[in-house]
Amino acid sequence: MPDAVSVVISAAGLGTRLGLNRPKALVEVHGRPVLEWQLRMLRDVEDIIIVAGFQAQAVVELVRDLRPDALICLNHDFASTGTAASVAKAAAAARDWVVSLDGDLLVDEQDLHAVIGADGYCLGIIEATSKAPVYATLGEDGRVTRLSQADATPYEWSGLVRLPSAVAVQLGRAHVFQGLVGHLPMPCQAIDCVEIDEIEDLDAAEAWLRVREQGSGG
Repeated sequence: MPDAVSVVISAAGLGTRLGLNRPKALVEVHGRPVLEWQLRMLRDVEDIIIVAGFQAQAVVELVRDLRPDALICLNHDFASTGTAASVAKAAAAARDWVVSLDGDLLVDEQDLHAVIGADGYCLGIIEATSKAPVYATLGEDGRVTRLSQADATPYEWSGLVRLPSAVAVQLGRAHVFQGLVGHLPMPCQAIDCVEIDEIEDLDAAEAWLRVREQGSGG
């Protein structure tokens, strides 16, 4: 029997570096909010949990329009906590396994579902190109043996991860990767994604989505 999985979308943050005074999940790219793109890619996933915080009402209204069956959790401490606190809060209401997806991350649909359907733990990794990467060290067996912000490697963690909900509830209140360190080594999946962190990332995300729209004929 397949594992029971909940996808948790963390959409509670302030989006300070983006500078648009709105949650990054609500920023429009290629005609739709990031969260709407994510929910479209997750249309066949049964259990979705959205964590709201900053401008929560706007997030709630969008979710109610697009996925009224989704569960919404509130992180009232969004201004003083990191993504780990949001994931931990949602995990308390999740199924056996959690797939954590940041509200500013767009992942190729096929790759996203590969992580969701993985057997056990799975980290989504990419080539190290971001300004503030969490570097991933790969062992000889291809599993991630270390996550570090200091020791550069060719790869970084994308922010996408599949883990047991019992582990997710204990991730802490800061950065998710810090809570994952004690569970390494961990299998990984190379993914194609784009993160919207700063204003210049919007053009890259627009181009990334345009290519996929053209490829699907949509």
